[in-house]
Amino acid sequence: MALSMRNSEPVGASGPPSAAADQAPVAFTGVAAASLVRRDFTLYEFQTEAGMWVRLHDMRFIGFDYQVQIPTLTLRFVYDDPQWTPPEARATPVAVLSFREVLVHAWEDDDDLLGTPIEVRGQVGALDYLSSSNEFSLNTVNTRLRFSARSLEVHLEPVEDA
Repeated sequence: MALSMRNSEPVGASGPPSAAADQAPVAFTGVAAASLVRRDFTLYEFQTEAGMWVRLHDMRFIGFDYQVQIPTLTLRFVYDDPQWTPPEARATPVAVLSFREVLVHAWEDDDDLLGTPIEVRGQVGALDYLSSSNEFSLNTVNTRLRFSARSLEVHLEPVEDA
C-alpha cells in the first residue's frame, strides 16, 4: 500500500511527510500508516506495515546502490548487535530503503574513511526528510548524502551470505 501525506512544514517540526503545493508528495510504501501520521515522524525510527521497528540508531549502514537509468537509490542498514536487535528482526535484520525518481544533490565521504575504526564506520547519525522539497539527508560517521525522491519503498530481508 502506498501512502502520501501533505503538509508544507518540515517533518519533525510540524507533522507528517508532505510536499510543496507545486510538487507531488513522496509516496511511502512499506511504512506503517501509524508512523506516517505521527507529528514526530522520521525515517530515523519508524514501523513497517508488518509492525517491525526500524531504528537506524541501533543499526549499521551497510551502503547504497545508485542507478542512473531509472534513477534509483537503495540504502541498506542492518541490525548487527544482538543487544539492540529486536527479537522479531532476527530473521530479517536488513532494512532496505528503495527510493525512486532520485536526484542526488550531494555526496561526500570523509578522506579518512579507511582510518576510521571498522566498528564505528557504519554508525548512523540521521536520516532526515524535508517535506517541502521531498529532500532526504543521510548522515553517517563518514558519509553524507543529500537527495530528493518521488517515492520510497521499505522492506526487510535476511542477511546475504558472503
